[in-house]
Amino acid sequence: MSALPKAVHNAVIDGIQRLYALRLEGAPPADSLQATATVWLDALGYKRTWREDDAVRVARAFAGLCAACRRWPSPAQFFDHLPPPPPPPALPAPLLTAADHQDNAAWLTRLVDKLRWGRT
Repeated sequence: MSALPKAVHNAVIDGIQRLYALRLEGAPPADSLQATATVWLDALGYKRTWREDDAVRVARAFAGLCAACRRWPSPAQFFDHLPPPPPPPALPAPLLTAADHQDNAAWLTRLVDKLRWGRT
């Protein structure tokens, strides 16, 4: 049994069904589709941590497979089509007071003077 989050699990099952509907060369026979799905779920969960919101990326990867493959793909090919995760949210800009700006400007002036004249 796969330890994937429910949304990711469902996206994988949906993706496999979509691939199967294409009747690609090398597709598994209908009577082994459930076993095929189990293997895919295990392979995609191997040494990976998924979050619920990764289901969108999984769906996009399967859409890419459906568009690109002429033969039944392997789970390894899935990762070639998996979009990267979104970047983490940016940190807010620091709130600087007028005094902070003056201090920073003075520090920068002192630093430039040291570099220019070798003063300490």
